[in-house]
Amino acid sequence: QGAKMFFFSGVVNGKYLKNEVRLLVLQISRVKFRPLVWRNHHPYLLCDRVEDVTPPEQLATKEGRAQDRTVVLYGYVRGA
Repeated sequence: QGAKMFFFSGVVNGKYLKNEVRLLVLQISRVKFRPLVWRNHHPYLLCDRVEDVTPPEQLATKEGRAQDRTVVLYGYVRGA
């Protein structure tokens, strides 16, 4: 019930051996994919970049104090 390892013996004329590829395809076709229940029922955000777009003038006026910021998030939202 664990992970399967596949080894290819090498490349011949720029291609893998047919029998080795056939065994890999056969094993992949037998895999039973289970539904991802938690992910389908819970929205989420995947963020790959955050930018602070707060104007510098606004930051300079309140030195040393807690400051509200304006940020921009780039990424992927699912289920919202």
